[in-house]
Amino acid sequence: SQVFQSRTALFRHVRNSACALVDGDDKGSQYTMQKNSIAISIGYDAYISQKEIPDERVCYHTAEIVESLTRDAFCHALSTMYKYEIKAASENDLASDEQIMPVIISSSHSAATNVRHTSLSEENGVGSIGTVVTLSYTYPVRRSLLEEKEKFQLQEKDRILQKLVDLCQDYIDRNNIIETLPPAATLSQIEILAAQNLQTNLHAESDCTQRIYHYLLPLNWMNGGEEVGEWWLGVLRQQSSTSQKHFRDGHGIEGLARSKVQPPNDILRSLKKTLRSAESKNRIGRTAKEEEILATGRFGVLAYRARRAFHNFTDPSLGGDASPSHKPIWRVLDRVKILQKIPFTDESESTQVVMVIAFSGDDFLPQQVRRIIGSAIAMSNGWLPPDFIDTATSPDMLIETPLAPVNHMYSAGSKYHFFDQRTHEKSLFDGHHTKEKFIDSIHRKI
Repeated sequence: SQVFQSRTALFRHVRNSACALVDGDDKGSQYTMQKNSIAISIGYDAYISQKEIPDERVCYHTAEIVESLTRDAFCHALSTMYKYEIKAASENDLASDEQIMPVIISSSHSAATNVRHTSLSEENGVGSIGTVVTLSYTYPVRRSLLEEKEKFQLQEKDRILQKLVDLCQDYIDRNNIIETLPPAATLSQIEILAAQNLQTNLHAESDCTQRIYHYLLPLNWMNGGEEVGEWWLGVLRQQSSTSQKHFRDGHGIEGLARSKVQPPNDILRSLKKTLRSAESKNRIGRTAKEEEILATGRFGVLAYRARRAFHNFTDPSLGGDASPSHKPIWRVLDRVKILQKIPFTDESESTQVVMVIAFSGDDFLPQQVRRIIGSAIAMSNGWLPPDFIDTATSPDMLIETPLAPVNHMYSAGSKYHFFDQRTHEKSLFDGHHTKEKFIDSIHRKI
């Protein structure tokens, strides 16, 4: 059920579609193989079952499983999409099945560690609202399509991509792929959130210049947090009654107008200060030592951020790979901020407030986000000194750091600054509407 702007557009589509009749006067030249590259934004829910992993031992395979499932689903979609071309070629001796069979050439996943060091693996039980998978593949194209205008060819590629995405999602849903996975896979749902044809090559893992993670932190984990939560809910309800900012249970609120009523304590201000202490500082790089720790190779002003040794903020099971002498341990944390506050009403009709803490950086170590959150809570509550994070990131210091609970964290996306600059376009997937229902469902499950 497609809508065309004119009869000419309709005839072009019919002439170049899979249902078009084969021209018997020109056997052997109806199809040609073309290469195409696409990027897919995928959302999925992941968790760690305390019954199966009581000691919170970390396994690193969720990202690889998602990439494999996406590749299998897309391969099925390609074979389903182009079965008419394969059948027509076989019946008319235009080519063998193998010659025009669509083939996936390569794939990459922004959270995988096929190129990066394994110590940068994403820990198990981390969901996503926008992880990136890129696929390159060859597919049969009718030669008559190549004679059309470039604008029409791009429109046809977009229509084909949308059909492929629908087939992929249908394959994932209809075949109950999640139910066939082993329990350790920890996946509960997979949804394709956006897809885009690429005009130039993009490697989802190695070309990523910034990764973003969100951690959901309940306010009642903080001393005095319950009082602040009640104050914030009161301000929200008051402003909802006098403005268009409606109160929606389970939906994130990024900001409120300044209230005349002051918060009951300074716990939020203290938390913001402790989170900022984990950020990397800007350095000019005048000395050889400063030049060594600069994040060279990053985009724009991000290259002036200084790397820090997060050896005390990673999974101890890494062993020697968690040493400050190991280069991947030195990471850049660009920004940590309280992004949203979300009101949740539980079964007892009690409303709690949960904060969404956003982390953005060049890369992240296993448990790095959770240990920064744990340290920030302890510092804000007065259990650790205010300079604890500065002390713990000193390369000559070995100290145990508190670990925040699992199952409160998800990947919020990846950025590709050099790719955006190379293509002279907006950010990847820019213009695609964020599926708020999926994000709200992830928040509620967490």
